[in-house]
Amino acid sequence: RRKEVEEEANNARCLSMMGRGGHVLTHAISQLLLLLLTGACVAAAAQAADARASKQSQARGNRRRDSQVPVLEVQGCNSNPLKLHGMGEDIAATDTLSMVAGLQGAAVAQCVGSSSCSAPYLQFDWQSSGLLIGAGLLSGGKVVKAGPSCARGDWLGPLEPPPVRVAAHSTTAAFASAGCVEVWSLEDRQVWKHVESLPTSLDLADGEQFVPYVFGTQISVGEGVMAVSAAVRRSGKSIVPAVAMFVSISRKEWVLAEVIKCETSSCLHTPQPCSAPGAFPSSEESPTGCLGGGFGSAVAVQGQILAIGIPNNNSVVLYKQQTTAGEFGAADARGERARVGVGLVWKFQTILPGPTESSFKMPFGASLALSSSVIAVGYPSLEPTAGALIFSTLEIGTGAASFGELLLDVGQECCILQLPCCQSAYLGRAVDVMMQGNTARIVVGDPYHDGAVLVDCDVARMKDPANGHQNTRPICAVSSYVRAPTSATQEHGAAELEGRGLGASVALGGELVMFGNPSLSCAAAGGAAGGACGQMCHAASCAPGYCLLYDWSVDNHLCLSCSDENTCKGGLQVCTVEQVGVLAFLFIGAVGLMMLCCCLCGVNLRLIILTTGFEMQGCLGTLLDIVCCIPREHDGDDERDERLLGGEEGGQEDGEQQDEGDDDPVGKGYLPPAVSKALRAMAGEKKKKDGALDEEGSKSCTGELQLPQGAAGGGATARRAVGGSPAKEPVADDEEDGEEGGEEEETEAVDLQDGERGE
Repeated sequence: RRKEVEEEANNARCLSMMGRGGHVLTHAISQLLLLLLTGACVAAAAQAADARASKQSQARGNRRRDSQVPVLEVQGCNSNPLKLHGMGEDIAATDTLSMVAGLQGAAVAQCVGSSSCSAPYLQFDWQSSGLLIGAGLLSGGKVVKAGPSCARGDWLGPLEPPPVRVAAHSTTAAFASAGCVEVWSLEDRQVWKHVESLPTSLDLADGEQFVPYVFGTQISVGEGVMAVSAAVRRSGKSIVPAVAMFVSISRKEWVLAEVIKCETSSCLHTPQPCSAPGAFPSSEESPTGCLGGGFGSAVAVQGQILAIGIPNNNSVVLYKQQTTAGEFGAADARGERARVGVGLVWKFQTILPGPTESSFKMPFGASLALSSSVIAVGYPSLEPTAGALIFSTLEIGTGAASFGELLLDVGQECCILQLPCCQSAYLGRAVDVMMQGNTARIVVGDPYHDGAVLVDCDVARMKDPANGHQNTRPICAVSSYVRAPTSATQEHGAAELEGRGLGASVALGGELVMFGNPSLSCAAAGGAAGGACGQMCHAASCAPGYCLLYDWSVDNHLCLSCSDENTCKGGLQVCTVEQVGVLAFLFIGAVGLMMLCCCLCGVNLRLIILTTGFEMQGCLGTLLDIVCCIPREHDGDDERDERLLGGEEGGQEDGEQQDEGDDDPVGKGYLPPAVSKALRAMAGEKKKKDGALDEEGSKSCTGELQLPQGAAGGGATARRAVGGSPAKEPVADDEEDGEEGGEEEETEAVDLQDGERGE
């Protein structure tokens, strides 16, 4: 009978395992069908979207031109980690670092563009002691502190937090504030090294001196050259605007090469709003306000070309670097550049005039950006006549575009394309330019509308006279317009009047376009003396022949090579199916095939494991569960099956106990399986010990009559009645499960046993 019970139990267990395997197989098949159905739906949606986009593209042929320029919403905005007030007042970027300045005399530089960046933040503060940065190499902690430590004579420094201007080139970062320019270098993306504090002396030739509170009003850094806005005080106490040119003679030293001065009345600074580009507070000339608009209100240097803006004169002056013989060493009395002895001067080249058709005053030259092929000049204004002009800086006679030739009027183009920047105040408050291949990328800020205009110029056509003159397509054209994210839009109020929304500062570096939004949430933060506010956003800009596949963060974006470079201009353009080609379909097909094969193999392996009763654990089991979508939590099914099998075996064992004769020490009636097994074990031990089966049987009967009085503690009563000493009680899981069988059968068995005792 026991063999039959075991065979039936084994058969039931096998049937249950087969049922569980069928459940797993059914679940896996349903997951595969769901995956295939989802893929089909996605493919159908993609095809429908492509068809709809194709129809819209065909319909745009007869529409107005504004539909040809995409209006995008920038998504990548940071959370102001160092709590700057007015974050984004000025920004600069290269392919290795980015810099951002606030309003209260603070700025931050950090390493970007690579996962290998381990350098800490470099934080500049106008009140930090210069002694902290005198040691040179600093890399400990999460933030490196920096402050002004230059020669400032008797001037003790500003009484209020001054503005901070930032500039960068390659691995060089420069902070200009409080009469000083602090130059730092990023070494191997790991440490910051302090290079120089400028000026090293206020004294110049012929008894002249730098005016400390004007030095560093604007700054631009190029390859081994730096332009700094300044002012020179002559012996007669008159102050003349100037631009100081520094050159790098080693990795650790910058020296003064020339001081370019402008003495005409149109070059002088005049009272300006303190929020105007190039304005600086003046404790001597304008105690109640700021100065600006004069010579050096904006500077830009690239290669041998130097551009200096004079907004009060509505013009920009271009200079070109030259080497002069005979000015080395011995000619000290002839001027500053001879005294330094580097043999470099910047000769006047030409003047770029601003627009003259408007009756409003347009501060042409308030912002500048220069590359080897083009120059962008901004003229922001409170009136709706602001804008920016783009000129050629190629040498005369070298191409289709000559030196100083106007290539594009950004404000006029905005009106033709019916973009938000049409007739916009403060358009051009900030500009920047960067070369990507044969394309010059230009960004023009439009803070009045929380946006920016991106322009592309074909430099290859500019250099090719035949192709440039025969092709009727313009050399420079607007490629896209960028708006602030929904979370960054705001009621401007005073910020709108000052032009300090998104686009108040812009920068290009590597594959990134950065936008400053210094007024965001500053009103809620307590105004000028409040806490952290402002924001800096970014967007990925791909080189020509590439399109943007995704843009997740500053260091996490991917530019994918296009199948057709003629239709793939790069920039902020997102990849389409036509540009990606068959690569996307091959990738999706390979991933789907791999998933299908893995699921089929995983299902077969899991069925084999379940059939053999082996629990898959560890990394392999987890991998199969994740990849093949098979539920791992099957313990509930196992417990239910074991409980049913245990109850069936318990019922069969009860019947077997009732069929046995009087030799069974348990006797008839129902007892818990654990108790009955303990009684049989103790009875067997007594039989072996005493050798008298009849006497031990009577003792077993005596123990049987005492069992019901113990109720739940029947096991303990049995141990006291038989032998008087406690015995070890083995417990089996399957019998305990059987103990949890039907309550009605248990009640009937107990009643039957009580009746027999009564008889």
